Amino acid sequence: MTSNTDLAREKQLQRRGRIMGAAIMAVIFFPMAVAYTIYHTGIGMPGSTINRGDLLDPPQAFQSLQPHQLDGSPWLLDEHKRKWRWLIPGGAECNTQCQQNLYLSRQVHIRLAEKSYRVERFYLLLDDTITENTLRFLHDEHPHVTVVKLNKDTLEAALAAAGQPEALEQHRYFLMDQEGFVMMSYSPAHTGQQLLDDIKRLLKFSYED
Repeated sequence: MTSNTDLAREKQLQRRGRIMGAAIMAVIFFPMAVAYTIYHTGIGMPGSTINRGDLLDPPQAFQSLQPHQLDGSPWLLDEHKRKWRWLIPGGAECNTQCQQNLYLSRQVHIRLAEKSYRVERFYLLLDDTITENTLRFLHDEHPHVTVVKLNKDTLEAALAAAGQPEALEQHRYFLMDQEGFVMMSYSPAHTGQQLLDDIKRLLKFSYED
């Protein structure tokens, strides 16, 4: 015959077992719930892991935009080292915002110091020709910028496919990864520090050519 003491002990063991089972389930499912919440809402996401720029979705292959050099020859990624590249759109004349985008990207490039060789800057010429005034400006103020010619309509179509149809009207400029994909854009509201944070993080976790 089971005594009252044995029954009490059995109930205590059952209760302890249920508590331990609940604790084990919490250990398993709580991190999953937290991860799900962070992924879908961004709440609790560490600031150091958030891109400052706006991602293009999907990224666009720069080569598919049929870039050309000023002499009319194609610009081919395979003929160049794998580098990260800032792409600053402009016309025959580089207007005030174009000049500001070039200036900001130059200052960020300077602040990269010993890592600056891993990054290049492109002036994306979206007109048929470029004026002598703009060429002189680039030569004097941005001597290491490469001028690459793109068709504006082609670029706008690619940006629309990536969810940023008004990027050029918003005077955005772009970041191209080492594999030749335009993957992030920046507006005039972005600061130099935000650009620097992004590019430093990307350089840290990418290979050197």
